[in-house]
Amino acid sequence: MWLNFVADVQAIDQIGWSVICLIIAMIGYLGTCYFRKLSPDLSQGVTIFVGCLGLVAALDLMWITYRAAAADLGILANQKQSIMIGGFAMLWVSVSAIFKVYAKPVSPAP
Repeated sequence: MWLNFVADVQAIDQIGWSVICLIIAMIGYLGTCYFRKLSPDLSQGVTIFVGCLGLVAALDLMWITYRAAAADLGILANQKQSIMIGGFAMLWVSVSAIFKVYAKPVSPAP
């Protein structure tokens, strides 16, 4: 049973993981707004959407770079550390953007 779950998880592509991340983050955002008695803001929802896409893309970039052989990276074979640093920077910006949405209160609900 566990092996089937692992195979199913590996079959999910970047878009699938982005949708899963977005659903979890939006449920958290809407729940936060509900418990703080605040109205959700569309611009903050878009920030969460873009942050989730960036988060998953950064993790995917770092995973592909980490697992790739030198021949798979072609002319970028000697730039593996730089690609990982760029992926980490993307990850940092995406996560901080998502957390700023949760930390910043919006106007109270009417």
